Amino acid sequence: MMCANTRNVCHPVAYHPMHGSTARFRFMESCMRVAHRKLQAAAFAVALTGAASLVATRPLAAQDPAASPAIMRSAAQLEQLVGPIALYADPLLAQLLLAATFPDHVRDAAAHVRANGAKDIDAQPWDVSVKAIAHYPTVLNLMDSKPEWMDELGQAYATQSADVMAAIQRLRQAAVARGNLVTTPEHQVVVEPSQVAIWPANPRVIYVPVYDPDVVYVRYAGSYGPRPYVSFGFGYPVGPWFIYDTDWPRFRLVYSGWVGGGWIARSRPYVVLSPVCVHERCRTIAVGPGRYARRYGGGRGWGGGEWNRGGGGGGGGHGGVREGVPEGGREGSHEGGHEGGHAGGHGSGHGRRR
Repeated sequence: MMCANTRNVCHPVAYHPMHGSTARFRFMESCMRVAHRKLQAAAFAVALTGAASLVATRPLAAQDPAASPAIMRSAAQLEQLVGPIALYADPLLAQLLLAATFPDHVRDAAAHVRANGAKDIDAQPWDVSVKAIAHYPTVLNLMDSKPEWMDELGQAYATQSADVMAAIQRLRQAAVARGNLVTTPEHQVVVEPSQVAIWPANPRVIYVPVYDPDVVYVRYAGSYGPRPYVSFGFGYPVGPWFIYDTDWPRFRLVYSGWVGGGWIARSRPYVVLSPVCVHERCRTIAVGPGRYARRYGGGRGWGGGEWNRGGGGGGGGHGGVREGVPEGGREGSHEGGHEGGHAGGHGSGHGRRR
């Protein structure tokens, strides 16, 4: 008796002399080929199932934010990075540093301001820090026109906030030492032994400084004639959106809620507070999502005079943006809602002012 494989069932086959040995060999060879193909198909199915399970349960390392360690920049690299903004007044600087951690919001805000001016800024779903910057088109254009610098600044602040603040202080002290950072009708420079603060000189108006970072921190005032190395464009209103301030002794930003001394106490009588800005949900300072998962090369800064060429930065930063200047109701009540940009906390580099 023999076993013939027909439809996966073995059947008895009677031996017949006419079959011969060659016929029997070919029959057995056919059965073996069929069995081999079935084993191959079964093994492939098992392997495919296992691979699908692995992909479903274990994300790729490149897709896992925790698997992408942040780049830690040196002190010199951070100074290069913050050079173009280190001489901004403290209230403007505080909002800018936080807004840089929301690059997508900044790009949306720039497009909105170009199309609509200041209309409905507070009703947009951006982070509250981006809403603040959107009231200052010169600054907004600077950030939007240099996206790589903005992304790197946001990454640096998210991962090295205290180091970023320390770098700003070193540059300010260098500008003071060279006579390039002094009190003017536009800003007040408050120099203390361990820190340099910059406040709006006018309680109702804030100015964006114009300067060349390649010059202001290294050359002494007057070495190239009487022309000052720091100048100013037109003024912008001090508004209720300045809810974050600098805490220089601790190298961090804090939520003030318009409670405090210095420039806050001086400007507070002229500002009508808004629940869009001054709200309990804003007390916890957070940075934008995805900051730790994104990697950028260190050292992109202000070398080579690039901040004097177009885009709203440096010496050419205050032309052709008048259409975005807020018009009526600059300091009045604002409507709209904040869409939870500061729902979570971030690290020890931030804090609250009580």
